[in-house]
Amino acid sequence: MATEVKLENWADKSEAAEAAVSVWFKKPGASVHQGDLLAELIVEKVNLEVESPSEGILLEICAEVGQAVAAGAVLARLGSAEEWVEINKSVAPVAVQAASSQGAASAGSEVVASPIAKRLLREHNLTLEEVAAFVGTGTRRIGEDEVRNYLVAKEVGTLALTSNLVPYAGLRRVIGERMSRSLREMAQLTISSEVDVTDLVEQRARQHKTASYTALIAKAVALSLPNHPYLNATLECDNIQLNGQLNLGMAVEVPEGLVVPVLKGADKLTAEQLTAEINRLSELARQNKLSVEDNSGGTFTITTLGAYEVDMFTPIINPPQVAILGIGRIADRAGVVNGQLAPRKLLWLSLSFDHRVVDGAPAAAFLKDLKHRLEKPVNLFS
Repeated sequence: MATEVKLENWADKSEAAEAAVSVWFKKPGASVHQGDLLAELIVEKVNLEVESPSEGILLEICAEVGQAVAAGAVLARLGSAEEWVEINKSVAPVAVQAASSQGAASAGSEVVASPIAKRLLREHNLTLEEVAAFVGTGTRRIGEDEVRNYLVAKEVGTLALTSNLVPYAGLRRVIGERMSRSLREMAQLTISSEVDVTDLVEQRARQHKTASYTALIAKAVALSLPNHPYLNATLECDNIQLNGQLNLGMAVEVPEGLVVPVLKGADKLTAEQLTAEINRLSELARQNKLSVEDNSGGTFTITTLGAYEVDMFTPIINPPQVAILGIGRIADRAGVVNGQLAPRKLLWLSLSFDHRVVDGAPAAAFLKDLKHRLEKPVNLFS
């Protein structure tokens, strides 16, 4: 009797309705043991590993790479060697051919990667197959050392690299499809404002060097949003959900693109606490250790390109949210103080919003409120 391998339910942790199959580590006909890694999926830009619930032969893969699947969907079916032979009358898998007459199958010839090796493969846009080919035959498990040895060989030019094609798959594909959906379904508009943060910079230098600028801006956002509830909202189907909680999504760069971990209850955290939480989530993101819960539940997102000396840009909304704030760099520029030119620290903020939910004037009112809080940072450091 075949055993169904089903996708776990993540609905209580994320608003995402579907996951995308990223890779299969076994092929039909392979012998598997309970706990063996079968596949990896992506939901909310987080990797979900699917393990074998029992021992047997992988009879059938029911969801191909790139396919979207819902929680509870059947991903694969496992069974006995006899069932495989019955299904494939003339073709027996390597594992079945090597099995004893009692049906004790060997581990098979499929290659799998350790968790650290998988992370390195993703970071360097490598495939398991190319590393396995470099290591040679007889290897069934690729670990950290094998991947690093391959990278060294690639760097010194001992590999004959003949292709410049990079698969549009995994996290890169999830990001692309989500952004396409955002631009296709929303009436997005971006407005910008220049902010004089000279006082903020000076006050931070004197008293609060441990609070990051991103955290201070996040604090200002958290103080401003309660007065502008339609920007702290989500739109799904025919309902606008005005969120009672304030959970700030924070875009973090990783090798394959961007992930957006969430600062839960941001309005209840100090600037120092926000700094610590931003650092913690950023480190988890870089190590590919974010959970689905870490990446879900956001009600408003902030994203910054200041480190790349970008002044202004147009951020794309992360659905089902209705707004996102883009943060540029803090730069030395000439400003006007009491009618006189003076050196100032200036910053550009860009707010993209969904015009179906928020009109231009309310969006501008939020940006004006945020600007004033940053220019007179009385409550940001408490």
